[in-house]
Amino acid sequence: MANIGMREVLFEGTNPTNVDIVFVHGLNGDRLATWTKDKICWPRDLLKDDIPSSRIMSWGYDANVMNFLDVAGQSSVAALALQLLEDLARRRRTAEEMQRPIIFVVHSLGGLVVKDALTQSYNESRAERVLKPKIASIKSKTLGVIFAGTPHRGADKAKWGKIATNIATIVLKDNNSALVGALCRGSETLERLQNDFARVIDSLRIYTFFEDYRYPKIGKIVDNDSASLAAAHEHKQVLPGNHSDMIKFSRKDDSGYERVSGAILDILEAGPMESQRQGA
Repeated sequence: MANIGMREVLFEGTNPTNVDIVFVHGLNGDRLATWTKDKICWPRDLLKDDIPSSRIMSWGYDANVMNFLDVAGQSSVAALALQLLEDLARRRRTAEEMQRPIIFVVHSLGGLVVKDALTQSYNESRAERVLKPKIASIKSKTLGVIFAGTPHRGADKAKWGKIATNIATIVLKDNNSALVGALCRGSETLERLQNDFARVIDSLRIYTFFEDYRYPKIGKIVDNDSASLAAAHEHKQVLPGNHSDMIKFSRKDDSGYERVSGAILDILEAGPMESQRQGA
């Protein structure tokens, strides 16, 4: 359980710090290992040099896969999303920190947790009586989200069933029928998340990265159509590597690192979307 929660900050940033960059891994991932290749954890070891004014954090969680896509429960997406908000809010205590912009970088099903977290934060900010102002401020201060290999759609149950089986077999290394069935039943949760996220997406800069390499006999874990939010302002690119390796970089001249770090810089330099400036 050593890598649960925010734990230590990967990089505190120079003074003044002008952005919080938050990394969230997928199921069976790890807050450090997911982003590590050849002992280089690129958010900690590479990114800090390119964005020295950033505070870099990585959030870890240990989900019960059987319950991850349930409507409710301790390991459900909604519960994990709330825990992410609580953990991040604790890192944003001062008035200066609460005003600091946020950029999320997410991999695989971790993207679902962040989508739900931003929706919950938005709902809290719109409540008649705001009881958790630090949580309410998180969505409004989020400039954008970088998704890598996140499946967004569940309406096509046959397609989602294939993705769920691929995730169980390759990512979770467990294709027993009960586990696959639990993931497949999560198609309605995916659709709820997609519909809820539609209320906030126009105020966020969105970068989507597709996996480039296929697994033998299986192909891509998450196909390009499922990995796309289909938003008009969404930037779409490809990362070399399969589903698990697409976000592991050890050198600054890795094309994948150049693309993801470039997306972070693009979001930071562009600033808030117009709708966000207007309070959306």
